[in-house]
Amino acid sequence: MANEVIDGAAASKDMAKASEGGSRRLSGKTGLLVTLIAVSMSAFQLYTGFWGELPGAKQLSVHLTFAVVLCFVCFPFSKRTPLHRISIPDVILALVGGAAALYLFVNYDHVVTSVGNAPVYDLVIGGVLIVLVLEATRRSVSPILPIITIVFLLYAFLGPYIPGDLGHRGFRVKRIIDHIYMTGQGLWGVPLRVSATFVFLFVLFGAFLEKIGAGEYLINLSFALMGRFRGGPAKAAVVASCAMGSISGSSIANTVTTGAMTIPLMKKVGFKNHVAGAVEVAASTNGQLMPPIMGAAAFIMAEIIGVSYISIVKAAFIPAILSYTAIFSIVHLEAIKENIRGLTKEECPPMIKTLVSGIHYTIPLILLVWLLLVTMWTPTTAASWSILAAAAVALGNNFYRNWYLFPTLTKQVTGANADPRLSDPAYQNFRSNPRWFALRRTSAELIDAMETGARNMAGIAAACACCGIIIGVVTLTGLGLKMATLITEAAGGSLFLTLFFSVFASIILGMG
Repeated sequence: MANEVIDGAAASKDMAKASEGGSRRLSGKTGLLVTLIAVSMSAFQLYTGFWGELPGAKQLSVHLTFAVVLCFVCFPFSKRTPLHRISIPDVILALVGGAAALYLFVNYDHVVTSVGNAPVYDLVIGGVLIVLVLEATRRSVSPILPIITIVFLLYAFLGPYIPGDLGHRGFRVKRIIDHIYMTGQGLWGVPLRVSATFVFLFVLFGAFLEKIGAGEYLINLSFALMGRFRGGPAKAAVVASCAMGSISGSSIANTVTTGAMTIPLMKKVGFKNHVAGAVEVAASTNGQLMPPIMGAAAFIMAEIIGVSYISIVKAAFIPAILSYTAIFSIVHLEAIKENIRGLTKEECPPMIKTLVSGIHYTIPLILLVWLLLVTMWTPTTAASWSILAAAAVALGNNFYRNWYLFPTLTKQVTGANADPRLSDPAYQNFRSNPRWFALRRTSAELIDAMETGARNMAGIAAACACCGIIIGVVTLTGLGLKMATLITEAAGGSLFLTLFFSVFASIILGMG
């Protein structure tokens, strides 16, 4: 099992990086520059997390600047685009998009006082940024959301030609850009504000936990807990996805991180291919519902309806547990139906040893929950201090390796009976330079976490900006009130039917 887990972990990391952080992996000076941009974005967010956000939409402007640049340098135009270098057009798009987003920060007073009577050059910059945000979202997320956004933009322009209750008087391009780019009800609205504050720090916190080893610890602990039971690998997949969801809030990262390890083992003990895939996808998707770190939608929900994030966490806890209980029960029934065994004792990691080996990884998570629930700190401040705690855990862990674990391993026998940790790359790094190993290792982990967090957030920020454009069209045209009226009329005053139609609309939009 150990070899399968190691191989799966290596493959999953590459898949996670490609799916969320961009498939471009650059080396040399170009790679160093991209790393510097990503780390600078994380450093900016941490700074504002500790010392307060920038006033007005300045915070959003800087946030979107970093995100747009990273989208164009990390995500290629198409699958046929070379991945080992950045093309000249992408460099131009990154510079133009970054400059257009940063324009609001540099000329904030001018933009605020020009709403409704913006000069032509402001509208040109706004139009360029809207187009580049659509392209950045297409590259980093999917073409669906930009297509939906374009449909809404066309709706704002073609209102007089739309029959029925959804028609409106229509707006010129100038008025649409002015409302979306110059005001706080469009591009710089609630979704991007949430992305630039709460969401980024929680995603960064998840990246820190993953890089210091918490993710691997939770997966191994899940196998130690559930591996020996009937259908053990599938049950371990459910528990591991639940645990990973509590620290990542990302379905994609959850799927590829746990799935590369659990799916081969599910197939090995007798689960059919499609069943193994379905179990992993269902369990990982529900990870977004698992507190304390939930998906970006939870933060946007809290901001729009005007409640605290902790209220959303409390409301989501029971549905999250119920959803995992249901998946776990289905897995158990499937294992009984197909008479599927669990893993042998030799194939499972030892329970007590596994539990104790990484118990320190739970310190930042416990601190986060305590700061949110007991001290009632804001999510931004709580996440910032929890990230600092994760950095301290990483430093303490590496000092333990430096002064106790690795020197002890060095004295052990080699050959067939050698400790498998002797082949760990970290151990080889220690052998080459034992004096500075702890500091070098910790610095590398923290920089890697800051880069990963920023690259993962680039696509989320672009998607939130797209959602802001949609919200801008809704507020400009009065579509929101019209839709609420239509849903109420269709429901005939029934609260149940109103909720049903709202759920249906959420599912349709969620597919994007």
